[in-house]
Amino acid sequence: MNKHLSDRSKISSPTFKRILFIVGGNKGGTGKSLMACILASLILRRGETITIIEADATNPDLARRFSGHTPIILADIVDRDGWIALLDALETVETQYMVMSLPAGMNGIDGIASLLQRTLNTLNIDLHYVFALSRQTDSVELAGKSLEQGLAVFAQQGMAVRNGFFGRYEQFDRWEHSPQRMRWLSNRHFSETYLPEMNFRLVDLLEAYPQPLHLLEQAGLSTALKFDLLDWLSAAETSFSPLLNVKQDTIFEEETL
Repeated sequence: MNKHLSDRSKISSPTFKRILFIVGGNKGGTGKSLMACILASLILRRGETITIIEADATNPDLARRFSGHTPIILADIVDRDGWIALLDALETVETQYMVMSLPAGMNGIDGIASLLQRTLNTLNIDLHYVFALSRQTDSVELAGKSLEQGLAVFAQQGMAVRNGFFGRYEQFDRWEHSPQRMRWLSNRHFSETYLPEMNFRLVDLLEAYPQPLHLLEQAGLSTALKFDLLDWLSAAETSFSPLLNVKQDTIFEEETL
């Protein structure tokens, strides 16, 4: 059942450590919602509990894909009041993991950063920040800005992701040779990875049948396409394993058709 921010409950905040994954990147079309979907699917597939935070009212991909599979919070973070309402809602979350994708244009959070940091610390929530990179100069600059006044300032872990949709690993030359990358990797808790491009037929299926990625194999795929999906999921698991702290060879195994 979806949980709107206005529906406050009296549940006490859990005392165990929780993790909030936030996927940013500022510009639209950098793959933020797909990366959030990957993280959420990996966590669900290994049997962990998760809450989805849908913060994009214009294109609620995450809510569509995970509706009926896990609790969903609908957030409106266009201003400070919206952020406060979201932080209030986090006190009611009982799952260990939360995944959120930022809407386009939300990289800088100057006015809310201090409040966000103190609230997460008090609620015993670690922030894991994922920055979705394109090959453009402005994407590199925005990653650097995040280190100065964005979520990367106080994230416990950070990961910059070269999205294979935009090209091969070595084609991200602007990022590769940038001072922003050097600053990003100078934090021993920050890393980078490469996410291979998903087969366009699988992308089309995901749009036609919105659902967690690990359930897509049940959508009547051909033998070759099912194996291609399993291979891609295995590669995605490897890409995000430093952030998720999971063994690379245990989650997605080929099944007998």
